[in-house]
Amino acid sequence: SSQSSQIEEEQGGENAEEKETEKLPSAETPVTEEEMVFAEKIKAAVGAKNLEALSELVYYPITVNYQDGTGIEVDNKEEFMELEIDKIFSDKLLTVVKEVDTSLLFMTEVGVVMGEGVPSITFEPLKEGGYGITYIMQ
Repeated sequence: SSQSSQIEEEQGGENAEEKETEKLPSAETPVTEEEMVFAEKIKAAVGAKNLEALSELVYYPITVNYQDGTGIEVDNKEEFMELEIDKIFSDKLLTVVKEVDTSLLFMTEVGVVMGEGVPSITFEPLKEGGYGITYIMQ
């Protein structure tokens, strides 16, 4: 039955190397109240240029792409905290995130994208519950 295979999947999933994110919808769906709240936390952290607060919202490892075209894979919070604050909080990203209306966001195949293309911040639902930022593009 599909229920028993679902249980096996949940039990066996702990050793998987892949990120533990939920299956995302194939079409855009409006964000839930919970997703709006998470997006507001991102807006607050970015608006305050608070690297510590932003690091708490990230699901590691994360890819961070900078304005100059370079990118970096960050494996954990300690590495994230060592990033250059001005490279993470570019003026363009600050403006884009500040202007996001969280009530108009959508869940897509890649998660919830805050911003139109570049720069943007993407977050996804996690299997263990809650959400995590999975991508930061400058």
